[in-house]
Amino acid sequence: MGPADPKALAAAHQALTEALVAKGGKAKVGGIKSLHMIATGTTTIQKQSLPVEIERELVLPDKMRIDATIAKQLKVTVSVDGAKGWELAPDPKTGKSGIVDLGGNDMAAAQFEAWREAELILVKATDPAAKIVPMPDEKIDGKDHSVVQLASPFGALAVTLYIDKKTKLITRMTYSDAGQTETDDFADYRDVAGIKVAYKRTSTTSGRNTSLMLDKVELNPTIDAAHFKKPAAP
Repeated sequence: MGPADPKALAAAHQALTEALVAKGGKAKVGGIKSLHMIATGTTTIQKQSLPVEIERELVLPDKMRIDATIAKQLKVTVSVDGAKGWELAPDPKTGKSGIVDLGGNDMAAAQFEAWREAELILVKATDPAAKIVPMPDEKIDGKDHSVVQLASPFGALAVTLYIDKKTKLITRMTYSDAGQTETDDFADYRDVAGIKVAYKRTSTTSGRNTSLMLDKVELNPTIDAAHFKKPAAP
């Protein structure tokens, strides 16, 4: 791919800058150092829709923990603490919960998940060192969107941001890995301490759909670093 057209590149930078302003501004959004969110909804597993509860915690620069409870019984936890990570999940053969260290592609995937945090992605995208590629405009639900691709620190992985030209808010974010594309849609933006947060989130990949509504959002809460450490085996 050749170098981007200077005019298109300038327009992409402008769209990202305006999106950050609409989100809450560089000072407020860039001031987020920790996040705590709880969401409930449904997810599809083997074409069956099941209730799901998800708790997500993030502490900059490199800590993330996601706890998911499916159908009020199946529990999965993924945690990243710097260069280390672990997962608590049922063994496919025995059904008993076990803890494994993350490594290789699994670790990279977890770190990428933390990196692409929707509340902070615009801070990364507007960084002077960010590598962005302007993409053709698209319509989503009849609304015009600016589309910008942002390179990540994880090899060829990149996220594509779709910014509503009227509201200046991100309504979609996608990425592709190993031939599969995940699409995250954002709606029902509400004000939380001066920052616009999407309360409705839908993720679709490989026929699997997860639809969530945020029940709780905390910006800059105090989160004990020990919460990200690998626990003893259950």
